[in-house]
Amino acid sequence: IDGSLNPRLEKVKEVLSAAGGTVILTNLMGIRYTKLLMNSTFSGMSAALNANFSEVLADPKAMVCVAHIADEVIKVCRGLGYRMVEMQGVDFEFLELDSKADIPSKMGMYKQVWGRHNNRASMLQDLEKGKKTEIDYINGVVCRGGQKCGIDTPFNDKVVELVKEAEAKGGVNDFSYLERFNDIIESAK
Repeated sequence: IDGSLNPRLEKVKEVLSAAGGTVILTNLMGIRYTKLLMNSTFSGMSAALNANFSEVLADPKAMVCVAHIADEVIKVCRGLGYRMVEMQGVDFEFLELDSKADIPSKMGMYKQVWGRHNNRASMLQDLEKGKKTEIDYINGVVCRGGQKCGIDTPFNDKVVELVKEAEAKGGVNDFSYLERFNDIIESAK
């Protein structure tokens, strides 16, 4: 996990190369946090609000939340000493915010990456079935990482709170739960 190369890893690459092209990547935590950004944003909001990705993308207030969720992931990733990687030809660190005034300039990238997806998050599907979700392993990872390195994660915290409430009641929330973000939206810098 530390990205070091060794003979065993080279042997694994050799075996896997028989099935197709194999590349050894050393920034495993950067890859993890990049994927975490992809999941925590739209999957988190989908589960918290009982919405598909396109409904989240179409709502300006929901997108403010998504922008802050992504920003928290990037800041926690860096705070823990990692750098994100390019994924799907996109540099996700572009989504970092200096202030909330930056949010409009980021919307094109959200539309580029997520605009073609009309998914319902697997966590939302779990809630619909009355099952526990993997929220602790998605947005919860960001919250715990933020605690570890002293970075506040109010938007990820709120997503975890809302999804856990839905789990506790054995059902789903509705889009009106977006109002539960009002205080943190107002206080965001």
